[in-house]
Amino acid sequence: MILVTGADGLVGRHICALLRGANIAHRPFDLKLSPSEDIRNRPAVAEALKGVRGVVHLAAVSRVVWGERDPMLCAATNVDALADICA
Repeated sequence: MILVTGADGLVGRHICALLRGANIAHRPFDLKLSPSEDIRNRPAVAEALKGVRGVVHLAAVSRVVWGERDPMLCAATNVDALADICA
């Protein structure tokens, strides 16, 4: 099982389609799919990681200007969200 964070984004949708096409089990995880699926929601991430053997981490603050406006949110989403959970 592969966890795909940011699964409803531009790249995430394509990755999930490729995994489906290759008959590879995957679990989509995206804020747009469910409000509880915020990558900063540690209990939700811990639950989503159960039974997972790999992660494709695409959840991100993806616009430079958004990162400049809120660098703490950018770091929390892009880096810190999985850093200690997956370590």
